[in-house]
Amino acid sequence: MKENAIDTVVHLAWVFNPTHNPEIEYEVDVGGSRNVLNSIQTAQVPYLIYLSSTTSYGPHPDNPQLFDENFPRRGHWGYLYSKYKAEVDHIMVDFIQSNPQIRVFLTRAAIVLGPHTKNVVTQMTEMPVMFAVSGYDPPMQFLHEEDIQRLLIWAVKEQPVGIFNLAGHGTVLYSRLVELLRKPLLRLPSSLIYPSLNALWKMHMMPFPSSILDFIRYPWVGSIQKFLDSCKFEIRHSSEEALMAYARARWPGKY
Repeated sequence: MKENAIDTVVHLAWVFNPTHNPEIEYEVDVGGSRNVLNSIQTAQVPYLIYLSSTTSYGPHPDNPQLFDENFPRRGHWGYLYSKYKAEVDHIMVDFIQSNPQIRVFLTRAAIVLGPHTKNVVTQMTEMPVMFAVSGYDPPMQFLHEEDIQRLLIWAVKEQPVGIFNLAGHGTVLYSRLVELLRKPLLRLPSSLIYPSLNALWKMHMMPFPSSILDFIRYPWVGSIQKFLDSCKFEIRHSSEEALMAYARARWPGKY
């Protein structure tokens, strides 16, 4: 960084999909982020863009239907992506307060979807049958891949500063998501679905643990009003449009 006079760092590196190796996830997510910040401090890079996540807030039964950037980032102990996003988010906030000379743009982005997306969400939607926890139908929030691409280019050029939630406009109820994808839905009581999914995960027969079910059980929707009021950037797509952009590319003959 010093040798090349780097003036902007964009930190995106992360383990997104669940793995059976928590040590590697921690090393990449938390250790890697600490390395980035230490390097920026040493080289005195003046500007940092960090892509955090709305999963840093975590899905919890006492969550409101909508919250702003001041809401606690509690993560989720059972989904390490969320847990470590919360941990690093706190590290980043401390870094911002301790290094006022370094300008930081921290975005807590919703799950990205689009024609080229491959992640744990697409793994769930590509199963023959989708699952739900009986009695729950939370709102879901997505960000179109084109919007995040445009935003990162815009941020490098315009260098905004601050902490912002970021997502497509509106939300999609989980039941509506399943309906839009034209998938069969199996609703099961929590007493049955959690241990069943966890057993399949331990046998490496499922790509995600049972803890992922909390993300389709409890709300975790971040308000983007602060971003809309503060930043001169147009979010072009809704959460539903991001979902359908992925769906049309994944199943081109279906829609």
